[in-house]
Amino acid sequence: MQMDKVLPGTTHAVLGFIRQRWADLVQVALLPMAIVVAIVVAQYLAMRPLFASFFDMAASGQVNPQMFGRIMQFYGFIALGGLISMLVFVWLYVRIVRLHALDENSWVGLNGTVIKATLMTAVYGIGIYLLTVVAYVAAAIVLMILVVASTAIAATAGNSGWIQALFAILAIPVFTALPLFPVWFFCRFMVGLPAVALGRSPDFFSEMWALSKGESWGVPLRLLFGFLIFFVIAIPVMALAMWPMIAEISELAKTAEGGRPTPEMFETMMNRMAPVQVAMLVIQIPFIWYSVLIFAEAYKRFTAKRRP
Repeated sequence: MQMDKVLPGTTHAVLGFIRQRWADLVQVALLPMAIVVAIVVAQYLAMRPLFASFFDMAASGQVNPQMFGRIMQFYGFIALGGLISMLVFVWLYVRIVRLHALDENSWVGLNGTVIKATLMTAVYGIGIYLLTVVAYVAAAIVLMILVVASTAIAATAGNSGWIQALFAILAIPVFTALPLFPVWFFCRFMVGLPAVALGRSPDFFSEMWALSKGESWGVPLRLLFGFLIFFVIAIPVMALAMWPMIAEISELAKTAEGGRPTPEMFETMMNRMAPVQVAMLVIQIPFIWYSVLIFAEAYKRFTAKRRP
């Protein structure tokens, strides 16, 4: 029933919180984002010698036997950087939730309580991700079975036009909804994740899954709205930021022998891509605030509704 709904006005409340507490949000995000930027820069610095070796091999036509080892080292470094970045983003998530719920704010925010909450949130997050993958694969298999069965029925019926038309009518919405299913499933659990950031250990199904019962599409739709706004802003910014690099590489390609990549193209790409990547990280910060606060506000409202 409409009177029982608690999510209407959530987006307005979140945007109001961002407007009022933007300075605190910047303070909370500054150190985590600085760490992520440092990791991105380090990865680009590690990429330069590897790509330079590729260009040397292409120019000389000789295979460097040490290249395989360098590639493995590079991917190991990338994996380590990705793991650290994941933990940093979880730490940022925890700090934003605690700012919203407990008014906790500091420049560093690394104490025993926050560290424990960050590690537990990471564990819960991995569990939610794995459950979502399993559910998505299961849904895809069920749909595949239904498609095969429907095709077999249509083939058995011969060239029955109404069966083929019915299959086409049903297939379009079903396969359109399939990508939305993991978003809904993921958010159904994620609504309860702020509890972990606040130091609790909720049960996956009896607490986290059941929390948003009756309004389970409310949070996903608000997140999709945020994604749409983010991409409307990010795509033109990304295009403008990358256009000088694309134009410069295109000019270099005109003078390259046989259109082959040259060291100058590599230098141009390396010099331009790192600033673009950093700029994209900065653009993402308000969207990160919005996404985390949507979950935090929804969790606050759902738990208030469940209280006797």
